[in-house]
Amino acid sequence: MLVSLSLYTADLQDDEASQQVQSTQLAAAEIERLAEDKQRLAEHLQQEGKENVRLVRDQERYLLRIQELETAVARLGEESIDKVTLLESVQSDKETISSSLQGILKFSH
Repeated sequence: MLVSLSLYTADLQDDEASQQVQSTQLAAAEIERLAEDKQRLAEHLQQEGKENVRLVRDQERYLLRIQELETAVARLGEESIDKVTLLESVQSDKETISSSLQGILKFSH
């Protein structure tokens, strides 16, 4: 009976050792998987950072272009007003000249 108790104890110890090895292997596999996930996420984060930098540069460039276009629109608006004023002045001068010519023609007849 002592021998069978010894064998039973040895079997229990073998089972416990086997379970510990299996648990250690599972933990090691989980650690490896987590390390791979961490690496993948770090690479993704780095790519996102680069993309954000590019988007900020693009945004700054577009904002500058918008400011340039707004300035051009304002300048064209001012030029348009100047042209309208000049056209009105020319029209007024034309009417004055026409009226004067009519007066001269009436006076000469």
